Amino acid sequence: MRLTLLSILLLHEASALVATTLAKPSAASSFAPPESSIVVGAGPAGLATAIMLSKRGWPNVQVFDRLPAPPSLDDEVWSDTARFYLIGIGGRGREALKAIGSWDAIEPYTAPVRGRKDWSPGAGIDGGVETIRADRPPTNVIQRDRLVACLLAEATSLGVVVKHEVDVTGVRWEGETAVLSLSPCGEECAAEEAEAAGAEAAGAGAARTEEVAAPFVVASDGARRTVAVAMEAEDAARRWAPPWDKFRIVKYEDTSVRVYKTVPFKPPADWRGDINYSARTAAANFDALPTLDGTYCGILLIKPDDTFTKGLPDVPAARAYFDELLPQFSPMITDDALQAGRLPLTLTSKPHHPDPNH
Repeated sequence: MRLTLLSILLLHEASALVATTLAKPSAASSFAPPESSIVVGAGPAGLATAIMLSKRGWPNVQVFDRLPAPPSLDDEVWSDTARFYLIGIGGRGREALKAIGSWDAIEPYTAPVRGRKDWSPGAGIDGGVETIRADRPPTNVIQRDRLVACLLAEATSLGVVVKHEVDVTGVRWEGETAVLSLSPCGEECAAEEAEAAGAEAAGAGAARTEEVAAPFVVASDGARRTVAVAMEAEDAARRWAPPWDKFRIVKYEDTSVRVYKTVPFKPPADWRGDINYSARTAAANFDALPTLDGTYCGILLIKPDDTFTKGLPDVPAARAYFDELLPQFSPMITDDALQAGRLPLTLTSKPHHPDPNH
């Protein structure tokens, strides 16, 4: 889920810049805004950027995203814990969201996390170590897509035009103006994204059907990198430009391939419902964060050649697997969750839930 983590990093790392820019406009930011702006990607970072630009008085802000819009904020679908991955909003993210005027609308949909309980490799069922962070505000956990829904509502209320199921398939430059090629994109893009999570897909999509131009473009399309790839190609064509003056994408070999599976469970009454539970074993890592209704969503990260990855024949086999691997959590996992857990897993190169306490 490289895309997942990139979006999270953008939200957390860029959030300080967003807050600072809104609070203390610099001399460089005081120039007249362009007549139009485009944000590619309607994830948390893209929508937060669009909100920031709109609140700074920039007109005609448009956002394009290849995936469908998220469900409405109060849709019953959010109760399906295993369907959505969770992210933690820490202090910097919270301050940035306050700075763009979105936090008050987001906070009611978050669950507080005030610490963690960890089982290290070899620890017994009762060997978990609990740490409560009483010296700092809690981290706020929310479904990533629900955060997007909150920001989408804020952006559209400001007059930002957000178009979903529109794929930006290419970019070229005419002088100081960027010209984006757009293609309609719906369920096939969602299937593509799920099938090749984190894989490069720049340039893929239907035939070009429309072009739109703007003097200012923000690339927030994660690992897809359509804009970045176009920038690299444009600079590569500058034959006489020195190498250090060219935009370049640096790729690193993935040396920690893992697969993951979401595992929902309900902790017993004597367990805290406001901490992050995690366990490390020689074979797997397990992290779980709470949702609003008290259900936890755990993420099991295992190697591609693990027994679970290859498939378990039935629920009893899955139960035996969890009894051995995670005996402290197995009694809380229902047979229905185990049945779902026997389905194919998803490839990832990083942990699914970010640690909300580090």
